[in-house]
Amino acid sequence: MGTGPHAVIVTGGLAPSLRALDSLSDQAFVIAADSGYDHAVAAGLRVDLLVGDLDSISSTGRDAAEASTDVELHPRDKDATDTELALHAARVRGARSATIITGGGLGRIDHLLATVTAVTTAVAGSGTAEATFACTLWVGDCRITPLVGPAAVHVDAPIVSLLALDGDAIGVSTNGLRWLLHNETLRFGSSRGVSNELVDPVGHISISAGRLVVLESWEDNT
Repeated sequence: MGTGPHAVIVTGGLAPSLRALDSLSDQAFVIAADSGYDHAVAAGLRVDLLVGDLDSISSTGRDAAEASTDVELHPRDKDATDTELALHAARVRGARSATIITGGGLGRIDHLLATVTAVTTAVAGSGTAEATFACTLWVGDCRITPLVGPAAVHVDAPIVSLLALDGDAIGVSTNGLRWLLHNETLRFGSSRGVSNELVDPVGHISISAGRLVVLESWEDNT
């Protein structure tokens, strides 16, 4: 069984936002990470694969999944989150890109940070030819896109933040934003790239080397 070129991974936590759901392709292979199955079904998605230790899915959801969906069951004592396991499942089934959606919440900032780093590592491909893998993460109404240079992305949210991850981001350039960067370095740990503003209908971010996380927000909570 293969996923095709694109996979959608729905995770647990709070329900995903309508903005995130509206961004999904109808042709995607849908993977639910544990209680993400309940969210996916509630959103009208057809789940192709359920992955995880199934410690948070509803009993009704588990019964329905076991009757109609492929299930990849993992032990509760494991070395990866359900989301990372779902991402791995997508890749080994041939996906070349993925969209991960979560409503966030439930106080689990550790899961959020683990997901961001797992997604960035998947995009990086450990320095091999696998770096062609692309991934987008939705957390509520925030869209997060990791870039591993050289790479580029278009943005269209009112608020755009750029954060260097795992070292400095080299050769960062922006167009269509209020404060522009021209082949500059964003230092790891610096907040210089936080809360930029879109001034054109579409903006453009590029990076020459290093890892950069692009966060697009539709709500300004600064």
